[in-house]
Amino acid sequence: MLASVAWGGEVVKSVDAEGRVTYSDRPVPGAVESQSLELAPAPDPEAAKAAQERLRRQQQAIEAAEAERRARAAARSQTKTKSAPKVEKGISEGGFHPTYPRLPVGPIRPRPPLEDHPAYQPRPPASPRPVRPRPR
Repeated sequence: MLASVAWGGEVVKSVDAEGRVTYSDRPVPGAVESQSLELAPAPDPEAAKAAQERLRRQQQAIEAAEAERRARAAARSQTKTKSAPKVEKGISEGGFHPTYPRLPVGPIRPRPPLEDHPAYQPRPPASPRPVRPRPR
């Protein structure tokens, strides 16, 4: 089929009774519907070559940008590992932050539920508003 399109042949779209679509150079026998398709002309070889060259340059630019990004990320990770302060234990393991004073603070405990507090008083359920007649 592609050869017939390249030579300027006709392309026919046919749909059979079961809904299957077939593309061919002539209508399929027993098709419920057949229609001739208008195809755009093939680009001239110079335009195709120019488009391939643009694609190649774009791919090279993408690869160069990706390599530059990787190099920046590697340099950034090198500087982070060199300048990061040494901490024996993380803050979540009970250690201390290197710039804050070391205060004797125990582990963080979760808050108790409000229902256990001595001043807790539950609200009564909301009652519906009374319906008042509209003034006339």
